Amino acid sequence: MRSILLILLLVSVEKAIGQYVPQDGFVNSDTVAIKIAEAVWLPIYGRSIYNKLPFYAAYDSISGIWTVMGTLKTDAGGVPVAKIQRSDGKIVYVWHGK
Repeated sequence: MRSILLILLLVSVEKAIGQYVPQDGFVNSDTVAIKIAEAVWLPIYGRSIYNKLPFYAAYDSISGIWTVMGTLKTDAGGVPVAKIQRSDGKIVYVWHGK
C-alpha cells in the first residue's frame, strides 16, 4: 500500500515540477524525508527496517540532500541509509550497512 502511495506521490510531484516548485523544495522537513526513505526501504529490505528505529534525517544545505539513517542498537549488522534530494524528492542513493 505504501509503495502505491509513494508512486502516486512521485508521479504527482513529477507533473507538478513543471508547474510549481515550493520555495523550500518538495522535501522540506526531516519528517517528509524519513517517510520517503521508509517507503523506499520497505520493499527492498522488508519489515526488518523497523528493528533500526528510530530513523533520523540530516540536511546538507550545500548539496541540497537529506541523509536518512536508522539506528544501530547492537554491534552487529548495519542500518538502512537513503539520500534524498530536497528540491524534487529524487532518491539519490540507497544502501544498507553491514
